[in-house]
Amino acid sequence: MKITGMFVTVLFVLLSLPCAYAQDKPATQDKSAAEATAAQPAAPQIPIRVQMVLTDNDGTKKISAMPYTMMLTVSRTGRRDAVGQLRLGVRWPVSIGKGVDGGTQYTYLDSGTNIDCLVEKWNDDRYLLHGTVDLSSVYTMNSANQPTEWKPGDSILGNNPIIRQSRGDFFIALRDGQTDEATVATDPITGHVFKAEVTLTVVK
Repeated sequence: MKITGMFVTVLFVLLSLPCAYAQDKPATQDKSAAEATAAQPAAPQIPIRVQMVLTDNDGTKKISAMPYTMMLTVSRTGRRDAVGQLRLGVRWPVSIGKGVDGGTQYTYLDSGTNIDCLVEKWNDDRYLLHGTVDLSSVYTMNSANQPTEWKPGDSILGNNPIIRQSRGDFFIALRDGQTDEATVATDPITGHVFKAEVTLTVVK
């Protein structure tokens, strides 16, 4: 009887071991998975400053220089692009005829500066920028019946101002700290030369 009792006891212990192992194994696996997830570093990002200077030149004379800056974050792997947008300007009323009540009806035209910029990591030391620059301004007729750009303080515009518009798309590759011309265009009305210079800087 003692031998039978010992046999039953040993058999019970042996049968209990797989159950205990099966209960402990998922907990160990969950802990290992959690540790592996915590050990993985976050996707590395590169902070980028993109500065664009838009200049208006009358021959060799610089009429204006307007700087714009965007802060972007670029993935080191190049799998995700950084996109920046700037929208600055006003909306001008333009008459489109008479309404049913006899009053004047208006629509509105946007005038100002619109900039879109997409940046991606291209290779080890260069970044690829794809940008769009859209400039528009309002012209009126001066005393000599010539178009001239309207400025605050000038006489009130009529119902149908002239909208001057310049638009350019560009692809440009830049290294950290490099500056280059992205677009150059000549206004067919005034003869002024429009330039867009872009500087890319990696923020340390």
